[in-house]
Amino acid sequence: MYQIGWGTELMTAPKPLDYSNTDVVPGWDHSIILPPIVKALRSIPPDGAVLDIGCGSGAMLAEIRKRGSWKLCGLDSSESAVSMARSQGFDVRLADATVDSAALFRPHSFDLIVSVEVIEHVYDPRGFLRQAQTLLRPNGGSG
Repeated sequence: MYQIGWGTELMTAPKPLDYSNTDVVPGWDHSIILPPIVKALRSIPPDGAVLDIGCGSGAMLAEIRKRGSWKLCGLDSSESAVSMARSQGFDVRLADATVDSAALFRPHSFDLIVSVEVIEHVYDPRGFLRQAQTLLRPNGGSG
């Protein structure tokens, strides 16, 4: 149950939709979002861990893998996208990130969390960010 706006109306969150994902190559250009992520990657240890919430087919995880040896994990609500990401060797979990991410990983497991083109689709943005925060190690970051 979620509180909507400033009132007292409570609603049940909608069920996550499994969008179809058939292409490993993203339909958008990484060149705009990649530089701040690369900058953030420089601040974490070589044996650190990175989580991509809303990883889709793993395209951003693949870009990150080119730049270091971090432990890479992902989370997405699309079965087809998760399957594609797993086929590239990524540890990707199938779940609704707005309600499940904190239950899927141990608290303080990640040095960096990225989430690209996701928050505008999230039913409860504050809850989404709270869950992500529980997964960050002290001094961890999000991009």
